[in-house]
Amino acid sequence: MNKSLLIIFLLLTKIAFATNLEEARKQALDFGSGFKESAGQTINEKNKLNTPGYVSDNPKEVKYYNDPQMQNDAEIEVKNSPQGKLLNEDITKRPKINLTLEDEFLKKSQVIEGNPNEVVAMLTGSYQECKPIELKRTTNEIKTCDEYEETDCVDGKKLVQVSGNISSWNFPYLVVDISRRGGWGCSKYYSQTDIDIVDVSKIKDFILQYVRWDDIIEIKVNDKVVYGYGNINSGSCEYATDFQTFPNVNLKPFLINGKNKIFLTLGVAGMGNATVKYYLNYENQRICQTISNCKNIPSNCVLQFSKCLNNNSDNICNYRQFNYLCSTTSVSASTQIECGSNIYCANNQCEKTPQESNQDFGVSMAYLSAINESAKDNNQQQDLKIFSGKGKNCSKDTLNYNNCCKDDGWGQAIANTSCSADETELMAMQEKKLCHYVGSYCSKKTPVIGKCMENKKSYCCFNSKISRVIMQQGKNQLGKDWGSPTNPDCSGFSANELAKLQFNKMDLSEIASDIESKVSIPNKSVIEGVVKKKMEAYENNFD
Repeated sequence: MNKSLLIIFLLLTKIAFATNLEEARKQALDFGSGFKESAGQTINEKNKLNTPGYVSDNPKEVKYYNDPQMQNDAEIEVKNSPQGKLLNEDITKRPKINLTLEDEFLKKSQVIEGNPNEVVAMLTGSYQECKPIELKRTTNEIKTCDEYEETDCVDGKKLVQVSGNISSWNFPYLVVDISRRGGWGCSKYYSQTDIDIVDVSKIKDFILQYVRWDDIIEIKVNDKVVYGYGNINSGSCEYATDFQTFPNVNLKPFLINGKNKIFLTLGVAGMGNATVKYYLNYENQRICQTISNCKNIPSNCVLQFSKCLNNNSDNICNYRQFNYLCSTTSVSASTQIECGSNIYCANNQCEKTPQESNQDFGVSMAYLSAINESAKDNNQQQDLKIFSGKGKNCSKDTLNYNNCCKDDGWGQAIANTSCSADETELMAMQEKKLCHYVGSYCSKKTPVIGKCMENKKSYCCFNSKISRVIMQQGKNQLGKDWGSPTNPDCSGFSANELAKLQFNKMDLSEIASDIESKVSIPNKSVIEGVVKKKMEAYENNFD
């Protein structure tokens, strides 16, 4: 048994039967006195050198071994020594400090606690600035928005133009007059008024309100008689009467788009005249609005170009489309910290990790995916086309405000219920980034006004994302276009064209990022650790 353990055991057994504290103290002193001289017997020069803090064989504290004055001496020392005065006097005079979380030194400690790596870097000066490594990934998307004039609309000031023989034209009243004049038998006098109408459907009423004449009269609208009195072809038409009436006949059914000829004929024998008053009603103060879904454009979208999809009769663009490139960058944290040129783990292990990257893995897998997709197109045909796509389109009805194009404008609802199955399928393929936007065109115009009432957007869509990426970059290398919006060229590459492609110059990072995000690549050290453990287990089995 160890000597120290024996002493403790004996001490415990000696005082185990003490009835009170004083008795226990006496027993301990009696027991210790037996060993008082033993320490001097064991001390030698060698022990003195090897004993930390050894001062003397007989230090002054020995006198307190069995001396009740130890407490008195301690009180005197506390009272007279500088240390004692500090405890008894000075410390009570120091001002009290109330600590709060807003104290500057506490804030600094919190900063250190939150970013210890940077503090270590500043203190040691060996790693320069330490900061976590961030993984950034940027994706691009083309979005379009439109500005166009209100489709089923004509400005009131442009809808109607009146010219020719008129006495007055103060909207909505048109007055035509043949002044008083003489004749013989049945002399004829004529008046023609022209009314140019852009869209007759916008005319509410064209009413023949009042007619006054002497002797006979005939009114034609576009060569059709709408009112008459007497035989205008008669050689004698003297009635010696000044007639007037209020027909209140709506002549709108006789109007046409374009120039309308209002022909007034007066027959006079002796003296006569004629006055006709029309009521031509429409929205003369109507101003067509410009409709735009190019509002609240995100800051990450940059205008690439704009294109006019439709011109009016004056060859002025009334439908313009704007193309934007929208870039989105996502940032994710990694498990590594960069300190100058060194990279360290961020798991408090402080082990330097090798500066190796697994980016080549994603790129390699992207190439393998490309080979796999090209193999799917091996249809044994002479006109073999690899990475072929299909043309698809979606429509936007500006007249009924029905939009089935997913990437059209911002904050604009998609009317899925009224979209075709093909358009719904296109939306799903766009969500998976399988489509390339070719362009837009006006697919339907209003019959009279000539405004674009339906806009279509064309795409080439592929079975896989890798096919779309290779077609986009491959066409750029070969100088091939995508055809026109009305006839997109979604055909793939021929064998000869495929041989000319320089895959090493293609940017396949979009595909590589997708692959890397879905595949967990084990760390080299992890693999080595697993192998080492298996080898050790293997060796132990044969020991």
